[in-house]
Amino acid sequence: MAWDPNTLSVDVKLPNNSTHTTNDEIALLKFKMKVANTYRIIYQFGAEIQSLTGYFDKTLNAIQINQLPEENLMETEYTIHALTQFCADLKEVKLPIIEEAKKYALDLSDMKDFLDEYYKALNYYSEAYTLLNGYYKTGSKKDLEDKQTALNKAGEVARMPYQYATAKYYDYYNATQK
Repeated sequence: MAWDPNTLSVDVKLPNNSTHTTNDEIALLKFKMKVANTYRIIYQFGAEIQSLTGYFDKTLNAIQINQLPEENLMETEYTIHALTQFCADLKEVKLPIIEEAKKYALDLSDMKDFLDEYYKALNYYSEAYTLLNGYYKTGSKKDLEDKQTALNKAGEVARMPYQYATAKYYDYYNATQK
């Protein structure tokens, strides 16, 4: 602030503390929210994949007590198939976001990696299903043991992308809250 005695006026200069948000900043925030939502879908899908173990437990129990084993086997097979199809659809629908991210200088290639790992886990679940079905038909203890090995591998493979996708979701979600 400065007094000018010649004009009997005060020159007031406001500090330039602009809180104005540009269109580019708004677009980036919107995109980060879109990214956060995509990671949320990916980690929720991972939780669904990991829940397949419960189907196997239920089906094995049905086989062992001979109570509707065919229906349980069919439900397990159907669920694996549906999740595998959803994984393929998710790749097709959600992965274009990786290309869009390049204009914001963001690397989202891990999304594809996560879905690839989920697909691998689903293959292990499919293998476990085949072994469980073999156990049902033949009573082979080897099939039962190998089924458990395949289930363990499926769980290990699905766990990592689930954990990382969850963390990435919170990173991007928190970035939109500033």
